[in-house]
Amino acid sequence: MGDIPDLRGGDGQASARQRRACPTLRHHGNNGTFGARTGGHVGWFDLSEVEWLGVAIATLAAYIVSFVWYHQRALGSTWSRIAEVDPADLRDGRGTHAVFAVPVFAITAAVMCVVQAELLIVSIAGGLLFGAVLGLVLRLTWGLMHGAQEFRPVALTLIDSFHDMAALAVIGAVLGSFL
Repeated sequence: MGDIPDLRGGDGQASARQRRACPTLRHHGNNGTFGARTGGHVGWFDLSEVEWLGVAIATLAAYIVSFVWYHQRALGSTWSRIAEVDPADLRDGRGTHAVFAVPVFAITAAVMCVVQAELLIVSIAGGLLFGAVLGLVLRLTWGLMHGAQEFRPVALTLIDSFHDMAALAVIGAVLGSFL
């Protein structure tokens, strides 16, 4: 096994912000090893450690990104033209969108909160970058792959994928401010 990075500061102790953000540092002491050197349990998926206010605000922020992104004055008219969807149908189905979007954003934010805390991504800029990279790797690349298999217009896949990238970046940034 390779060396485990030392997360301690110059005084040999994990920072207060790192201990606050990372459940494992709180539960396994201050040695910055996450219990790996001693064979300790790395119980990192602990929902009791989630910053629920941060998750709620991140969920709202992602919903606002979606509302603006797909608004008819932004990319909504282009999206509906390429997708061959009547804009009137979109206006009529706004409530349906929220029924699906809000739980998806909330679950995503809760999982990202745990992962960001464990990876010590505890800043707004770090969270923004983390979310953007997740969107790039998991949504854009996979979206392009599936879009090609489904003969979906590339422009439609790009609009949706960059939306998801922006929403994930905003979720990450909000969570980074809470961790």
